Amino acid sequence: MIVETEYVELLVAHRPAKPRNRADLAEMTALLESLAANETPQSPAVERFIETLTALVMQYEEEIEPSPTVAPAELLQ
Repeated sequence: MIVETEYVELLVAHRPAKPRNRADLAEMTALLESLAANETPQSPAVERFIETLTALVMQYEEEIEPSPTVAPAELLQ
């Protein structure tokens, strides 16, 4: 399966892991920006890789700045 092979190659080349600090976060964000800057349509493997990186960034950001536990209406007040 070509998509799986390309995706695995991206994983091996970049070895994504949840950022441990701001420097890791900046590096991963730069990689995401470079992938997103490509104006040609992305292959399914690259789209999946972008989703993986985005999930890791979101997980890190949630840990350092958790979402509020109040209801949206309370937050607006």
